Amino acid sequence: MRVYWTLLFLINFQNISFCQKNCIRVIDNHNNAVQYVSGTFKKDNSFYVSDSNGLFCERFVSKIKNGDTVLFTAIGFKKRQLIYSGNDSVVLIKELPILPEVVLVKGEGKNEVWGTKKNQPLVTGYCRLGFVENVVQALGRIVYSEENFKKAEIVAVSFYNAKDHSINIPVRLRIYNIGKDSLPVKDYLTENMVIDTKEKGWITFNLKDKGLLMPKEGLVFCLEMFANSEDLYQVEKIRTGKKKFVERKVYAYSFGMEKGGSLTVMKFNQWTPWQVFRTGNHPCGDVVCRVKVKVWR
Repeated sequence: MRVYWTLLFLINFQNISFCQKNCIRVIDNHNNAVQYVSGTFKKDNSFYVSDSNGLFCERFVSKIKNGDTVLFTAIGFKKRQLIYSGNDSVVLIKELPILPEVVLVKGEGKNEVWGTKKNQPLVTGYCRLGFVENVVQALGRIVYSEENFKKAEIVAVSFYNAKDHSINIPVRLRIYNIGKDSLPVKDYLTENMVIDTKEKGWITFNLKDKGLLMPKEGLVFCLEMFANSEDLYQVEKIRTGKKKFVERKVYAYSFGMEKGGSLTVMKFNQWTPWQVFRTGNHPCGDVVCRVKVKVWR
């Protein structure tokens, strides 16, 4: 019996070792796994997401070659650009978080909804946000209060899914501080929050008790691709410029849009800068995004 268990242990150990050698692991400077890292290839802007143990396996490892330049990014860590030379691990350095300001107020706050207004139509149409590896990686909306306030605590964030899906489409919430020219500059939400967008309708991230306060200048609320499995893609026929159809694997989520005032932001991949759409230059309007806040005025 002892021989049996010894052999079983050795077989399992060899399998684990084989798996590890065929994966690239992302760790911090204390040798802890970094969860859900995005790895973006410079040569074609394709990107992949690691698992909860910081492992890039299968599709990523089969694609990467010596000399490839890859940008690794993760929530709460500094970006790292790496020229691959057979590395089996990548180290990321933690970034100091932006702590919410301390604001003392008296009495009970009042619940309000910012961004998409309560009495507005939900959707005036929809635009397809296609996560086809190298199209759009993140899309969102700048949200702020139009009135003065003493304190505003973020309770929940909701986006509108404008189209039904036959497969699960998980997306990750990102919240950024606003910098120069209204561009996102740094993570304000420093944890991974992922939601499945399979069904049509509102998808809501509950942020109650997270202690996130809305700055006077507002914040940027985005959804980001979170496809870490081949099963999350579906095959669709896409029309080319020559009016022909080709089959491509698509990972797609359809944002609800509304006619608004230049508040939509977009990032095509980690190599390109954020874009803010000014009034009139986005064909669909602004991303439908509601932020529920508890406000003291």
